[in-house]
Amino acid sequence: MDKQIVFTDTNRRELFRMPDNTCIEVISFIGQKTTLTCKYVSAVETNIGGCIYEAGAFAQEQAEKSAVFTPSDRRPEDIGMYEIYQIRDIRNTDYAFRSFEEAKIAFNPLDYTRVYAAMLSRGQSLDGLFAWHNSDDRPFGQKMRSLSVSDVVVLLKDNAVTAYYVDSFGFVPVQSFFEPETLPVSHRDTVSGYTTTVRIPVDEKIFILAENPRAVQPFVTWQGYKNSKRFDWGHYYDRRVDAMRDLYRRVNKEKDSLPFKPEKPKRRDYER
Repeated sequence: MDKQIVFTDTNRRELFRMPDNTCIEVISFIGQKTTLTCKYVSAVETNIGGCIYEAGAFAQEQAEKSAVFTPSDRRPEDIGMYEIYQIRDIRNTDYAFRSFEEAKIAFNPLDYTRVYAAMLSRGQSLDGLFAWHNSDDRPFGQKMRSLSVSDVVVLLKDNAVTAYYVDSFGFVPVQSFFEPETLPVSHRDTVSGYTTTVRIPVDEKIFILAENPRAVQPFVTWQGYKNSKRFDWGHYYDRRVDAMRDLYRRVNKEKDSLPFKPEKPKRRDYER
């Protein structure tokens, strides 16, 4: 029988199996990809990229870096992964750290930025993720706040994507998280056969989601400028939700690159 390498999460719950002497792809938090050859050592040890790891140790190392990993012929979303989104500007966002009942009227996905990603096993629960990301030794703890009320946890598994608002008690599904307001039909343009459906301005730039149901990859995100009809740097996807995740990443990256401009705090419409 061929030897099978078993990859597990940090608690040694199985994520996936793959044949000996095949490759995985590690994707960093900022999207850099690294291919590593994996060789069977024993039932509890694997040579990954020239280093020996015990079961769960490689997953722990990647969790600390907010990186995901998968066999080179699959995607992390196919295996199971999760993402955490937090409000970018808590001082000027009225519903930061508020319950969903208080936040739902003003809730806006564009107030959020992606702050973490990691693998998700079938045995992992939202309550378990909440506890882990509130522990003293939580992963990525120097680069993100502990998981708190008003944060959003996105689960990607079994070919489905679900988003949950962290409420005062428990979690509330927010399927609108990847459904920003679409353009009216009269404001849509056609570019290279794709119809623009979402347009998000950031300073002098515009980020676009466009769709073409007849294309091999029906969804694309583009970057453009306010005073130009030209769009470039296309990223193409099979699923709309993956394109929306990319659109959010591009928008947030652009916002992070802008010089700081102090703003007056918004009036708070909600009282504790």
